[in-house]
Amino acid sequence: MFERTVSYDAYFLPADLDPDEALRLGFNWLLAQPGEPLVVLSRKGNVSNNSLLQQTVSRHRLKVTAPPRIYEPRWDGGSILVVWAGERALLDLDEYLATKANSVCVIGWTEGAHDTWIAGHGARDLRDPGTPVAAPAIDPVVAIAMKHAGRSINHNNALVTDDEKALVVMTLQELVRAGYTYDVDQLAAWAISDGWYPAEIPRLREYATKVL
Repeated sequence: MFERTVSYDAYFLPADLDPDEALRLGFNWLLAQPGEPLVVLSRKGNVSNNSLLQQTVSRHRLKVTAPPRIYEPRWDGGSILVVWAGERALLDLDEYLATKANSVCVIGWTEGAHDTWIAGHGARDLRDPGTPVAAPAIDPVVAIAMKHAGRSINHNNALVTDDEKALVVMTLQELVRAGYTYDVDQLAAWAISDGWYPAEIPRLREYATKVL
């Protein structure tokens, strides 16, 4: 049995927005939130890749962090703006920063790159936060089977040990053998929403892809 919940409010700005417009919307939102604002990038050096990004960070003296040491610098908690960062940054955010985050907004970079995070966290479009969010599209039988598998493994092992890996792979194989298939991205999104640990998601993707 395990219990892990990510309680922050999640938002996104789509990749097809003009980059500077997305930054203006994102920073206006971030600076209006309570607590200490934090900016997450794929690399700290990327702050100089856009003049508006660099100027805003400098003007407001915003803290900037990135993998692999996303937990630095010290951050007292508040809201996070993720700017053009990949899945590694989002998984590390959930691993190390989620318990202190009130809300998170992700600015998209390439179409579809953040779909798993968006679906897994029920993220809403920052421009229209009242629009309902669709849950991950996964067959109910697949969800029941994977939920059972999730309650039977030690998530602290991050699907590395032979026992945990074997149980998850066997569950996926039995589902496929019985005619219940799945979309790997949607399965990963479901696992995020179900509370699976961030370090497990890349391995779940890997195992699920090989089983199909």
